[in-house]
Amino acid sequence: MKNQLLLLLFLLFFSTKTFAQIKFETGYYIDNFDQKVTCLIKNIDWQNNPKEIEYMINQGDLVQKMPINSIKEFGINGAAKYVRAKVKIDRSSSETDWLTAQKSFTYVEEQLFLKILIDGEATLYHYIDHNLRRFFFKTGTSEITQLDHKLYLIDGKPMNDGSLLTT
Repeated sequence: MKNQLLLLLFLLFFSTKTFAQIKFETGYYIDNFDQKVTCLIKNIDWQNNPKEIEYMINQGDLVQKMPINSIKEFGINGAAKYVRAKVKIDRSSSETDWLTAQKSFTYVEEQLFLKILIDGEATLYHYIDHNLRRFFFKTGTSEITQLDHKLYLIDGKPMNDGSLLTT
């Protein structure tokens, strides 16, 4: 009985500890009217690029959600900065089991939050959606463009045959 009680307390302690890892941090968002709002954004250290954010204006306020189509940009101080962009993205798989012989890219226009990795004369962006990883760039007044890299099969031979090439 004593061991079961200790186990229960141990599990409760660690479940609250892991729950407490996600917190609201000081940041901002810029809405569609170019209004910059300082707020607290729920930093969940996104494994995949977000489609919305959760925020509150002041600590203790009601948590609100804002979808991608309402935000031009958002950032968490010292952690991350994302911009909304309409980009052409190729979602071809890079996983060996799903490769095809098609060399050409198949672009689809999508509205995404892109994480800014390097900001300057040339800006580098990153997008992750589960196993899909894409990089984008922008220079000067050009549009944000995907960096092209694609894996494909030649003669249907598997990767360990050396028949896997990139363009």
